[in-house]
Amino acid sequence: LFGVLAVLLFGLRVWARYLTGLSATWGADDWVMLATTIFSIPLTIVSYSFAAHGLGTDLYNVDFDDITFVLEMYYYSELLYIVVVFLTKVSICCFYLRIFPARGFKWRVYTIIALCAVSVCVFLPITIWQCDPIPGAWLKWDGTYDTVCRDVQLQALWAAVVSTVLDVAVIALPMTELWALKLSLRRKLMVMLMFATGLFVVIVEILRMVFLAGLKSTANFTK
Repeated sequence: LFGVLAVLLFGLRVWARYLTGLSATWGADDWVMLATTIFSIPLTIVSYSFAAHGLGTDLYNVDFDDITFVLEMYYYSELLYIVVVFLTKVSICCFYLRIFPARGFKWRVYTIIALCAVSVCVFLPITIWQCDPIPGAWLKWDGTYDTVCRDVQLQALWAAVVSTVLDVAVIALPMTELWALKLSLRRKLMVMLMFATGLFVVIVEILRMVFLAGLKSTANFTK
């Protein structure tokens, strides 16, 4: 559902740019969001696939082959998720660069963009090579495949923590600039509230971290 909504909303964004002059209004934030949307499409497909084959179902009610399929699709979704999550932050930062001209503010934005880039460069290889050999990520579950794996839940939890901290930073970045606007207090607070809607994502990520922490204590990993 959210994958479809993301593509739909990006389409509306492109349409709005077209109505106001695509060549004049299309910017770096749009290019980054285009890349984010492109990666979100296979993420949505993969997520639907492993849900249709048993994720969310008790392990003992999932067919043997489907368990392997679910874990393989989950592996690919981890990689796509990392790219989508951090590219989204970069797109928002590029939007900030477009509308806030202050030099000091821009340097703070560039710092967040750099941290997002570093996060992808760190967590993506760690996730790709979470097992040696790589297929162990989805074949190890029955104990018959010879592989050595790191603690996948722990590395996913750390990625979620870093993502949440950066989300809070992205939301907090423009607040000082917005507070300095020459508007009435009511309008100023309304604009700040609009920019703070990303707090919903922070709440979701905190709930996700609680869920990831719970995975370590269960062998029923499909449920």
